[in-house]
Amino acid sequence: MTQPNPLLIPELAEQCIAHLVEWRADLKACALVSKSWVFAAQVHLFGAIYLDKEDLCRRLETTLRASPHFIQHVRRLGIRRYGIRRYDEAVIPVGFLDKICNFPFTHLSEASIESHYLTMAAAGALRPLLGLPTLRYVKIYTARIELLVFLSLWGSCSPSIRHLHLSCSTTSDDPSHLIGGHPSSRIPLKSLRLGPSNNINIYNWLSHDLCPFDLAMLTVLSIDYTSILDWRAMAPALRTLEILQFTVLAGSQPVDLSPFSNLSVIRIYLNSPNSQSVAHNTLATITPSSHVRRIILYPLFSSLPGIHAPPLDSTLARLHLQHPLTVEFEMGSNQYERWVPRFPQLNARNMLRRAAPDLDWIDKCIRKTDILH
Repeated sequence: MTQPNPLLIPELAEQCIAHLVEWRADLKACALVSKSWVFAAQVHLFGAIYLDKEDLCRRLETTLRASPHFIQHVRRLGIRRYGIRRYDEAVIPVGFLDKICNFPFTHLSEASIESHYLTMAAAGALRPLLGLPTLRYVKIYTARIELLVFLSLWGSCSPSIRHLHLSCSTTSDDPSHLIGGHPSSRIPLKSLRLGPSNNINIYNWLSHDLCPFDLAMLTVLSIDYTSILDWRAMAPALRTLEILQFTVLAGSQPVDLSPFSNLSVIRIYLNSPNSQSVAHNTLATITPSSHVRRIILYPLFSSLPGIHAPPLDSTLARLHLQHPLTVEFEMGSNQYERWVPRFPQLNARNMLRRAAPDLDWIDKCIRKTDILH
């Protein structure tokens, strides 16, 4: 009996083609090899779509209308409405935005929207996308948005959203705008990322009774500026958080880590050499009952650690926790070799590690908390 060609077995073809996900030209070539390869190639060709030009929107619209079966493959959709320069007029008109967002994406799990300025018309175009029942992860980046426009985005948002990444600067500070129009039952988030553009309005909204999202079950929190956040409003989440990432600024108030009873990983961006004292005072609040296993320090400067390195070294080395602790420096190997001598106690206890800088680290953690196809 003639043995079948292994490359014609669908399961094997899918596994082989999956390794080409970053090479679109090769995926297109695979789709032309055999009918048995077409589906596996299309899954990855249309799995993640990124639109940053009007022409790409036009081509996508034409393709999906001509071949609507491609819609089932779309898992991630990114829309970037900046021009060539940051403050240029949006390069994707609202009309095209409306057409794309009204496609019946049946398996879309992640939506990312970047726009220097979001108008009410653009928000209206985005609402069908944000209401998709399969949506799990939403990212909104905008340097300028009216508070009323921002609030209008969430009036009919999907109850399946579990992960939210916001970096928004609102242009109104009228608290009376925080009214009405949200789901009757709050949506439990698993992760929350708050970028550097957020102003006080976003933080007020998150702690407001009419915010559609419930933060009581958060497992991952990433925040750039801890001084703005009202930690009292986050009190329920302090017992469920497992991963915490934040930036330490020189002169800012330390974060009290003692209420974080379930925390296992802490990742800290050190903004400058002078921010090490704030990092030290923050980490000194870790209690013996803590479940912390990893502390990751990511210095955003290339110089050697300053005078606060010795107390930070001794404080971390003396921690007696529920689990063995490792301290990772996220940096290049040459910088790591210069830093290690400043932390002799941690080094002597074999607690030090080096990790390569990873800008997607927190996103990878978020995806591990959920199945995002």
